Amino acid sequence: MAEDELSGYLDMVASAFLSDPRPGRDRLGRVLLATERVVGVFDGDRLVGGGTVLARELTLPGPVTCPVGAVSFVGVRPEARGRGALRTVMRAQLDLLHGAGPESGGEPIAALWASMAPLYGRFGYGVASRHGALTVPGRAAFRHGAPAGGEVEWLDEEAAAEPIRAVHHGVRESRVGWISRPELSWRWWLRDEEAERAGSTAYRYVVHRPRGGGAPDGYAVFPVQAGVGVDRAGLQRAAP
Repeated sequence: MAEDELSGYLDMVASAFLSDPRPGRDRLGRVLLATERVVGVFDGDRLVGGGTVLARELTLPGPVTCPVGAVSFVGVRPEARGRGALRTVMRAQLDLLHGAGPESGGEPIAALWASMAPLYGRFGYGVASRHGALTVPGRAAFRHGAPAGGEVEWLDEEAAAEPIRAVHHGVRESRVGWISRPELSWRWWLRDEEAERAGSTAYRYVVHRPRGGGAPDGYAVFPVQAGVGVDRAGLQRAAP
């Protein structure tokens, strides 16, 4: 897809998810996308569906890392569904990945977080993991044997950037199923536009250092809303 078509593509994806385009998010989205891997489906000159593949690394048992095609920004306009647009996108993506296979440095695995999981079995995808939400009371006890002690430090966004990225990278290399997160992905996940806050505060950044000092070994990123447990669409980020 050409560079000048990306704004229309991101608008189409927003429409597919019944959300409004947001200038800040869309500017970052255009930077995040590799245009040569964006697939569009057109009805005449109108874009009705599309998707892309981001180049990432996936941690496999071993642990070892492996290139993975991270399928992203997939959507079909509501009025165009049931006409083969999604199948066309999936077929084009799989052909692209197959054509640039492992022997030429391409990705042998394609993976995605599915908003509608039943759709993707038709294209060869299977369930690798599940996502869950957990509400923990403020005075809940730690599990038996959990490490205790250490220090918690509240930081601003700039000061927190390096330690939280280092913690994530260290955990990701040993945790099966985790994918790499380059700087552009960090900027996407931690974007903090006021229009997306739904009444909550800006993000707070906290790092944990082990007893006796040393490099941070954990972090949390979260917003706060008075009297309400805020998940802000599941965008809280934490790592052990």
